[in-house]
Amino acid sequence: MRFGVILKKYIFFPLLMVLYVYMITGCGHSEAAMGLQGKAESKEETAPKEETVPKEAEKQATALEDKAEKQEMVETSVSLEPDDLKKCDMPLNSYPTLCVPTQLTKIGEDYFIVDCYHNQVITSEDVNAPLTEWRVLTADIDKGHSIAGDGRVYLVDDTEGNRVLVFTKDEDGDFCLAQVFEDIGTRPHFVQYDEKSNFFYVLSSATGEFYLFSREGDSCKVRLDRVCGIEELAGIYVRSFSFIDGDLYLPAGNGNIYVVDAESFEVKTVVPISPEIGGPVQISRIGEYYYLTVSTDIIGFADKATVVRAKNMEQFGDCQGMYGTEEFVPATCESVKSLFCEDGTPYVISNVDGRYYLAWHSDFGSHCMWEFETDAEGGILSTRQVFSD
Repeated sequence: MRFGVILKKYIFFPLLMVLYVYMITGCGHSEAAMGLQGKAESKEETAPKEETVPKEAEKQATALEDKAEKQEMVETSVSLEPDDLKKCDMPLNSYPTLCVPTQLTKIGEDYFIVDCYHNQVITSEDVNAPLTEWRVLTADIDKGHSIAGDGRVYLVDDTEGNRVLVFTKDEDGDFCLAQVFEDIGTRPHFVQYDEKSNFFYVLSSATGEFYLFSREGDSCKVRLDRVCGIEELAGIYVRSFSFIDGDLYLPAGNGNIYVVDAESFEVKTVVPISPEIGGPVQISRIGEYYYLTVSTDIIGFADKATVVRAKNMEQFGDCQGMYGTEEFVPATCESVKSLFCEDGTPYVISNVDGRYYLAWHSDFGSHCMWEFETDAEGGILSTRQVFSD
């Protein structure tokens, strides 16, 4: 008994007291901290809040942050030093024919062909030279679609690589690779130079975004200035765009033509087109006509590929009569595909030296360019197949 009393008095009770004090001090500090935190949170909740940002403005702010992040990401991936210029090898083109050409254009005194499925851009000072006498500007692209330049710099889209390559000429007049911009949207598909604003517009074909580039002053250094999105075109496949009367005209894969302000990128007009021509490539203004090249119908059938024209875009909404529908309805727009070739798919029309060149490709026929001339009204006077198989 005495041993039990001693055990309780001198060992058990002191240990119990130590444990009690520890619990009081430890838990007390935690609770105090929690109490202060709670008061702080309560104070924060009861403090007058700043005026909330409207949802639309908040959305725009978020979009601007995203664009700034994209711009920063791209700019940090660019090689800018003059010493980094890489002179292009410029070998002779080894292909005697084209494979899915997408563009023929002229910049300064040089002609260029984007030979999409050969993954190259070729150039020549003579547009009539045989293909094997053209030089390869670059073969470091994957399914590129277009090139544009201002005479000092030349921008090429690398569609599957999500890049833009910048070329310039050195003091000897030789082409050099100057810069490479990475992560340019999703499948950048078309680039154009706007002389009015001095911007290069690069279209991200799957996101409805434009990447605007410019030269810094009188130098050949190119920078990314802005990334501008068109919400209505997010997720819609758009192959190209055209500058017409100062606005951007975008024929989209959802069966509409969008007229967009070239500075604010606000949609001004949406023109529905017939499902039969619902997969357009490019819209061009030639004389009094709008010419629309078409790759597929709205579903994606390539057998509806064609070239149509009309004097106002609304007429593209009625093209049924061209396709022998069960109930014949006279079309208000006109197909001119028979003036070129019944087989194949037309692509981009370019105005070069007062003539027009239409890129053309086919699964069964010839990959080529069609050269054609027009009268003052825009009617086609003659056509000629060039660079054919």
